Amino acid sequence: MKNPIAACAIIGGLVLLAGCGSEAPKSIPTAPAGGSSEATPATPPAPPATPAPETAAPTPAAPTRTVVTVKTEGDAKVLGQVLSVEGEVSVLRQLQSLPLAENAEVLNRDRITTGPTASVELRLGSGNTILIQPNSAVILARENQSTSLELPAPAKVRCQLEGLRAGEEDFTVKTPVAVAGVRGTDFIADYNPDNAQGNPFALSVLSGKVGLQNLLAKGAALRETVVGQGQQQLLDKVGNFLPAQMLSQEGLSDLIKGNAVGDLRKKLLAEKLQNLKDKAQEKVKVLPGGAQDKLKKFLK
Repeated sequence: MKNPIAACAIIGGLVLLAGCGSEAPKSIPTAPAGGSSEATPATPPAPPATPAPETAAPTPAAPTRTVVTVKTEGDAKVLGQVLSVEGEVSVLRQLQSLPLAENAEVLNRDRITTGPTASVELRLGSGNTILIQPNSAVILARENQSTSLELPAPAKVRCQLEGLRAGEEDFTVKTPVAVAGVRGTDFIADYNPDNAQGNPFALSVLSGKVGLQNLLAKGAALRETVVGQGQQQLLDKVGNFLPAQMLSQEGLSDLIKGNAVGDLRKKLLAEKLQNLKDKAQEKVKVLPGGAQDKLKKFLK
C-alpha cells in the first residue's frame, strides 16, 4: 500500500460513521527510518455538492377567449327549420323583423308572417311539417312538453303530423276563438275574423281526428267536439259550432290540391305570370300596329 496513512484515516472514518463505539487513534505510527515526523490525519473528502434544483419552464398562458351570449325572447330552443319559401316571408324575433330564407332555423316564440302571394313550409324537430299560406301570421311555441302553433291574426295553415317527438305530450293550434288538439293527423285550420260568411274559424280534417275546443261558448253552447276524417267543422261569430259537414271527394281533393306545397307554388307562379302579362298588355297599347300584333301573339 503506497499510502497507509490515508487508508487508515479512511477506515477510521468508516468506523465512526458506522457508530461501532471505537475511538479513532490520536496518532499514526511513525514513518519508516529516515526521519521521525508526526503524521497529520487526512482530511475526509468533502461531500459532493448538491445540484441546484432545475427551474421548470414557465407554463404558457392560456389564450383569451371571448364568449358571446345571444338572448332571445322566451326559450331560445330551435323548434324547426324552413324547408321552402315563396315570396316575401318575415320573422319577428327580439322585436326585430328579419327576412326568412330557406334552411333558416325557427326558434321558440318566433312570429312568422307571409305576404299576399307568399308561403313557407316548416319542418319540426320530429319531422312533421307545417305549410303557412299567404296573408298569414303565426307563432310557433313550445312550453313544457307541449308544442303549439298560435294564430293571433288571420291565418291559414296545413299541419301534417305523422307523430310527435319523444317526450312531447301534444300539439295544439290556438286561435282567439278555438283550440285544436291533435296527435298524428293531417288537417287545415283557417282563422279569419272578417270572414264574409260570418264564420271566423274552419277546421278541415284530411286524415285522423282532431279535438276542437270552443273558446266562445256561453251558457249551454257546446264547448268541445271531435272532428273526424273527411269532415269540416265551422264556428260562427257568436260561439256556436255549426253542424259538421262531410267533404265530398271532389271537395277533399280540392282542399289537398290547394294546400299542397307543389300546387301552391304553381298557383303563385301562375299569378305572377298573369301579372306580368297584364303589365305587358298595357305597354302594347303604345306600340305601333305591327309590333302590337306580334307582341299579342307572343303573350298568348
